[in-house]
Amino acid sequence: MQQQIQIHNFEQKSEKWYNSRLGKITGSCFHKLLGTPNAAKKYLYSKANEIVIGDRCEGDKAEKTSIHMERGLTYEDMARFSYQMEKEYKIKIQQVGLIQLNDYIACSPDGLVDDNGLLEIKVPDSNNFFESILEIKNVGIKAIPKQYYQQMQFNLYVSGRKWCDYVLYNPQHDIKGTGIFIYRIELDLPLQKRIAEIVEDIPQKINNYVEQYYNIMRSEKQNG
Repeated sequence: MQQQIQIHNFEQKSEKWYNSRLGKITGSCFHKLLGTPNAAKKYLYSKANEIVIGDRCEGDKAEKTSIHMERGLTYEDMARFSYQMEKEYKIKIQQVGLIQLNDYIACSPDGLVDDNGLLEIKVPDSNNFFESILEIKNVGIKAIPKQYYQQMQFNLYVSGRKWCDYVLYNPQHDIKGTGIFIYRIELDLPLQKRIAEIVEDIPQKINNYVEQYYNIMRSEKQNG
């Protein structure tokens, strides 16, 4: 049975937002848990470390924002506005900071749409925007980067919602009147089942890593 979620409305990318995500598995990195065992373990180690130090790793804080991330931050609001225009303002979008399933699982979608939907906005450069549209129309979901697809499915699982609109926006194409592309993602039941299985084990795994760390450090002090 799905747990009762908590919705926090603080601003994304704020210090409060970063702090609220400490020690939690989130949508943007969930794909790591579906990758190699080593990648999954490393990601869980990083979450356990955040619990121990009560902060983000120095490397995460110092991580430089890429030009693609900067573009997304700059144009996300415009993309959201264009989405509402495409829907002729017949939908309601709620911006949220964090949707929390429990102390270890959370997500930050780009919007809640009416009662059952989510938004995931990407702002590729004009070449990738053009290519992505053609590829998605030709082969569908297979053309969406796997980590984005897994992110959306994870967000649907955490939020308990039924669909997510994958929104591509590009300001150069917008000048020509073709700046937004919307592709609806429905629940992928086999993947939802896999997500549920992974999520169920997360608290124990993270807590075990934290406990192992403290036990090692206590032992080192006693033997020293």
